[in-house]
Amino acid sequence: MTKSIYYDIIQIKKKVIYINPGKIFEHEIKDSIPSNIFFYRIKDPAQGFSGGNTTRFSLHNECDMFLYKYPVLVALELKSTQNTSLTFSLNSNDKNIKACQIKGLSNFSLYHGIRAGFLFNFRKTENTYFLEIDNFLLF
Repeated sequence: MTKSIYYDIIQIKKKVIYINPGKIFEHEIKDSIPSNIFFYRIKDPAQGFSGGNTTRFSLHNECDMFLYKYPVLVALELKSTQNTSLTFSLNSNDKNIKACQIKGLSNFSLYHGIRAGFLFNFRKTENTYFLEIDNFLLF
């Protein structure tokens, strides 16, 4: 699949499908990973039934993906925004950066050989940054 497909609205059988910019960022990261690095994308949990807001259970992923090249495993949570900042909470899951993600990445980072953090993509300024969870917690 070519990169240009991710940037445009795709028209399939007269249906217009909008691709979330966060998913575009995710695909760009996946496509940029060399073949000698193991990549694993954690599947997103169900958000609701029948396309509605009637979720009866809520699972929260601690991160989006794992990368591995001996001797380091990297746990990454990807965040892409049109804004110049992101909100977070250490106590709830209703912000851009969720408490479960902060806790999960923090737990991963306790193990020797695991690096964990956020990959922030600021689309407005076209900048992308990696921030390890230990440095994030200093804020």
